[in-house]
Amino acid sequence: MQFMRSSEKLLTVTLLALGATGTAHATTLGVVYLNSNTTNPDAAWISRGLADMLTTDLSKISALTVVQREQLEKVLKEQALGASGAIDPLKAAQIGKILGAQTLLTGSYAAIGRNVRVDLQLINAATGRVEGGVTSEGSIDAIFTLEKQLVLAVVTKLGITPSSAELQALLQPETLNNQAVILNYQAMTQYQSDPKAAQVALRQAVALDPNYAAAQQNLRTVLSVSGSALANVALLDADLKSGEIQAVRQAAELIKAGVRISDLKMDEPTTQASAPGMVNVEYTAVVGLVPGTLATVSKL
Repeated sequence: MQFMRSSEKLLTVTLLALGATGTAHATTLGVVYLNSNTTNPDAAWISRGLADMLTTDLSKISALTVVQREQLEKVLKEQALGASGAIDPLKAAQIGKILGAQTLLTGSYAAIGRNVRVDLQLINAATGRVEGGVTSEGSIDAIFTLEKQLVLAVVTKLGITPSSAELQALLQPETLNNQAVILNYQAMTQYQSDPKAAQVALRQAVALDPNYAAAQQNLRTVLSVSGSALANVALLDADLKSGEIQAVRQAAELIKAGVRISDLKMDEPTTQASAPGMVNVEYTAVVGLVPGTLATVSKL
């Protein structure tokens, strides 16, 4: 089993927070699917994918209560908005009242080739007013970094100071395999229209990272709508328990548990004379593995 022997690297996250001041603390937050500003069908998964990842990470902040995805989807469907992400700020007030959410996180993305730009807005659900926004640009092949930039910017914009443990949790990815993430959300975008293709994509995602819990759960969901749900799920569980996959899962768990983030620092916010409405906040941290982690993994 081959592993990259890189125990430390510098993680630098540059965040763009639109507007000079943060919003008031929001107790309850709803994250809506992003609206697409691109015709690239290969990027369609970003709408749900980033919204789900943001929901998962923001749920790790004790100062926030994040509306569950199922509850939000139900309300959006009832309001005939579907998963488009295109919510008029005035409509947000009505949706927020139904959900009991003080703030809605909405936005859009544009993808050109492998590059993507994401613009998010924080909407006051009581007034329908846009309270602020955040922007991040990056590569689809580095979706983890882009999503972490966004979630840290949103937290900063909300005026929330996470604890050290919460920051550690925020910077912990669900999986270290970027292609598994893409396959997972591509599958969930198409599973209602083409469940067989979704099954194939999810099986590939699980094969790339058998410890990717979201892909495993989504695969079970897709299998459950087929004619032989119990048999399919049983086969999946049997596959996941095979010797080779178990070894990979153990290795992923060891690496995940061994990741340590230290020296996390936030520089003073800066502004540019040419763009006075933009605030640049830079975070730096040292990411490494607990000594002996790779030696333990190599024995599996």
